[in-house]
Amino acid sequence: MIELHINDFSEYIDGDSFTPCVIKAIEELKSVGGGRLLFDKREYRFREGGCKMHVCNVSNNQHGMKAIVFPFIDAADITIDGGGATFLFFGGIFPFAADRASRITLQNFSIAYDRPFHTEGKVVSVNEEAGYFDMLVDEDTFPVKIEDGRMVAVSESYEGRSDIPYLITEFYHDKKSMVHGHGAHVLNCTKPEKDNGLGYFNAERVDGGVIRITMPSTPLPYVQSIMTFQNEGRFNCAIFFNRSESITVRDVNIFECAGMGVIMQRTRDILVERVAVRLREFGEDGFDENRCVSITADATHFVNCTGSLELKDCVLMNMLDDGTNVHGVYTTVGERLAKNKLVAFYPNYNISAYEVGETVSFVEQRIMKRVFDAVITETERLDGRNDVLTFDREIPEYIGEGYAIENRTAMPDRVHLHGCRVGNNRPRGFLITTSGKVLVENNVFTTPAWAIEMAADANFWYESGQTDEVEIKNNKFIDCGSVFGGYTIEIVPSVPEGDEKFHGVVSIHDNEFIGNDGRVLRAERVKSLNFIGNEVLTLGGESSSPKIKISNTGIDTLGGVNIFDIDGI
Repeated sequence: MIELHINDFSEYIDGDSFTPCVIKAIEELKSVGGGRLLFDKREYRFREGGCKMHVCNVSNNQHGMKAIVFPFIDAADITIDGGGATFLFFGGIFPFAADRASRITLQNFSIAYDRPFHTEGKVVSVNEEAGYFDMLVDEDTFPVKIEDGRMVAVSESYEGRSDIPYLITEFYHDKKSMVHGHGAHVLNCTKPEKDNGLGYFNAERVDGGVIRITMPSTPLPYVQSIMTFQNEGRFNCAIFFNRSESITVRDVNIFECAGMGVIMQRTRDILVERVAVRLREFGEDGFDENRCVSITADATHFVNCTGSLELKDCVLMNMLDDGTNVHGVYTTVGERLAKNKLVAFYPNYNISAYEVGETVSFVEQRIMKRVFDAVITETERLDGRNDVLTFDREIPEYIGEGYAIENRTAMPDRVHLHGCRVGNNRPRGFLITTSGKVLVENNVFTTPAWAIEMAADANFWYESGQTDEVEIKNNKFIDCGSVFGGYTIEIVPSVPEGDEKFHGVVSIHDNEFIGNDGRVLRAERVKSLNFIGNEVLTLGGESSSPKIKISNTGIDTLGGVNIFDIDGI
């Protein structure tokens, strides 16, 4: 395969933007059957002019037409080697997106934007009686404009929104983790004309570059805390792969994006190795002491992927959502068009979750029980929220409203999450809602909410499905779950009624749990649970008794448990 250097395309540079150069280089690589595109260790700027326009239906993010700098549309056998470069993107453009690509490798570069898609300020004073606090904003990093009480993010290429609720989160300025007891709030940017059930805040400038935030009926922060304002939706992920296979992302830093860091859907055989979603460093002084947030959504996310999924030696820190989420999609049963044909409706998603030849289960949503299986013989995409599915057999007449559809085929055979450091983010570490064999080992968690959660529901998030075999071993959990008063590991599927067991075999052994008052595990509706050989310590390093809450669960082994709450066995 050929090897190209971005300098070979320097004639296409548009001002300071290398976007046209990348587009030309990838076109050439596609035309010759693949190859490598190399960069030097320096900063490269990318602007919207010359981007490839392509519709991206991204699960759990905003879909639509995207301006893509590195497009891999029907591409194969291409490696992008940044050579340690920093790729600086401007505005709302999409850095990397692939559709029906195979054998793609991305390695050795950092992703940054000219302005983060959130705003941060350090609290300098609080007036409880008047209901406001004052904060200092570094407007070199977080430029804003304030009009009519609205604080809006701006840059030379971007202006944020004020017509959507803001996620406002309080962080300790020194630990750069969420403040215990205060957590996060979703507030309107100024009081809306029509009450939507949320509170609101107003912003105004006062003397000395200070911005005053008034938040009626909302707890005020502590002095010295860092307040973060997410002022944008999820419109540009950093790296997106759809319906692709044999994908490697290695030695990549992701400092900013308005969405998820790495998201892959309907993609087979994935390796994400030494990827760091983290704060940017600034010279010898290290991290910016007044900055707490990297990206504004999940660090990594995998939907209906297949084959092997490996997350290895990654650093997933300071994002405003989860470290990783591995799940499928529940659709709901819509109009019946024939005895073996019906409409599948996507309540929360806009991807197409089905292909011919795949096996689905029909699930009664009320009790989350699989009641009937069928194989898809034909699919038709009606629009972004509806598919028409034809099956190899008649669907029983009782299946209709109140039933969901789960793809049993499009799930990984093997998930290996190991050697990672996850924490200082807003909610959870790993969400595992997938069948196959899952191994979670040798990770360090410092997540304020649950470090590991196994959920699944067909009534709100519509994330499937049942786990078969999950092993959690040799991990260190440091004060996880403490912000929301939860447990370090929670296995709680959302099942409205009944006593049907849901998740399969879960083995938790040889881990170290530190802090969180010993609240290590809550488990419901598990078929077989093993908890043995784990060490539980206080934050001061003293031995502590594990606190475990279990209901409607088959217990195989509970080793070393002195304090626990068990009911409904």
